[in-house]
Parts: sequence; structure tokens; C-alpha cells
Amino acid sequence: MPDHKIAAWGVEQLQKKHDKPLFLATGFYRPHVPQFAPQKWFDIFPIDEVQLPATAKDDLDDLSPYAVNLTRLKHVSPTHEWVLENEEWKPLVQSYLACVSFVDAQAGKVLDALEKSNYKDNTYIVLYSDHGFHLGEKDRWAKRSLWEDSTQVPMMIIGPGIAKGKVCTKPVELLDIYPTLLELAGLKADPKLEGQSLVPLLKNHEADWSHMARTSFGPGNYTIRSEHHRYIHYHDGSEEFYDHSSDPHEWKNLIKNPEMATLIA
Repeated sequence: MPDHKIAAWGVEQLQKKHDKPLFLATGFYRPHVPQFAPQKWFDIFPIDEVQLPATAKDDLDDLSPYAVNLTRLKHVSPTHEWVLENEEWKPLVQSYLACVSFVDAQAGKVLDALEKSNYKDNTYIVLYSDHGFHLGEKDRWAKRSLWEDSTQVPMMIIGPGIAKGKVCTKPVELLDIYPTLLELAGLKADPKLEGQSLVPLLKNHEADWSHMARTSFGPGNYTIRSEHHRYIHYHDGSEEFYDHSSDPHEWKNLIKNPEMATLIA
């Protein structure tokens, strides 16, 4: 498996003696299609015990045809109708879980090697993914949407001076990683960068944070995520608005709710 080899390479680098500051990137392929992993990782998720994600039957009824078509027309991923007709929902979720657990173990090898190295006390670790993935939510499979399941990713940062075990709910972007690393490493900020250093949040996960997270998918399609809300604007002018404090699954499009007009504006 490529991820097994990548992890072994990372371990090898950490076992070497480095006289200068080290930047080490280990990029894993899983979880990703094709959702292959060694059988042992499937065995820990018996198919009869697999839980399907929460969904709503009328989830798409308050969306524009453009929004629905954007995530379906000319896509290579299977349709939700095909998944249901062929009884593949549980096997697909099972294989995704197997891939996640498999790559967890590979990342663990690299972390174990760091713990045994001379660099364990002066190294910052950033673990993140490039995109999310629909497993049937909004009748969708794969990524390529402006909804939470596609746009939200894990991001974990640990190291010297960072409080352990804290969860920050502020909206941040992958663009923020590089400015953060510059500040953590004591290097000068680059004025050309669009991202924000996350060091203030690493010092205090409840610090004031005025920034929002932006994502685009195709020309003229944008979403903005605040701490508790998501706004989407599509190329045809149609819109969506979700209140995550009461609707974490984004089942209720509130764009026409007059009580939300100020927030939307």
C-alpha cells in the first residue's frame, strides 16, 4: 500500500540526524477512492454494525435546481439512486471507515517515530485533510459541493506552547497553515499571503476571531462559513443559508426567512 510506504519513509527521515531545522511532509492518499485497505481494517467494522450518516428525505426540496445539478451533472461518482438500488450504502461507509483507520495507523507510525527521536520536544505537528466527503448526505457521494460535508476538514496542531486537548470552533482555512508555521518558527510574515496566522487561537482557543472561511467550487459559486452559519451564493444567483447552532446537518435552507435577513446581509 502506498500509504504504508509513505509512513515508512517518514519514519526513516526522523531516524536520521539533522543539524538544521527540519520540515517534513508526509502526505497520505487514504481515505480516498478507490476505497481499498488491507482486510484487517474492514474486519474491525462488521457490516451489520455499520451506522449510516443522518439524512433527511426532503433535504433537497428547498434548494435551487442549479445547486442540485452542480453536484450531480457529469460527475464520475455514483448516484445515490444507484447506491440504494444496489444496496451499497453500508459497504461504502464500511470501506471509508476502513480507509480512515488504516491511514490513522500510518500516521501513528510517524508520530511514534517522532516520539522516539531527538526532535520530539521542539517539533510542531499539523495534521489536516484537503477536503471532506459525502457518504450519502444530501443524496451525494464524493466531494465537489459547497456544503459542510465537503468543505469541513480535520485540522490539528500540537507542539511546544500549545494547550493540550483544546477544541477550537472558530472558522479557519487551509490558507492559514503557512502563515501559522512562519510565526511558530519565528520567521517573518509574508505580506503576499491571504491566510491568517492561527497562533492567537493556539494560545487561546476562545480568542476573538473576526475571520470567516471561504470556499469556491466552479466559476461564481462561493460559500462563507462563520462560527455558527453558512452562506452559499451560486453562479445563477440562487442562495442558501444555514444556522449550525440549530441545524448542524444543513437540512433547512433559511435564505427566505426574514428573521435571518440581517445575518445574511
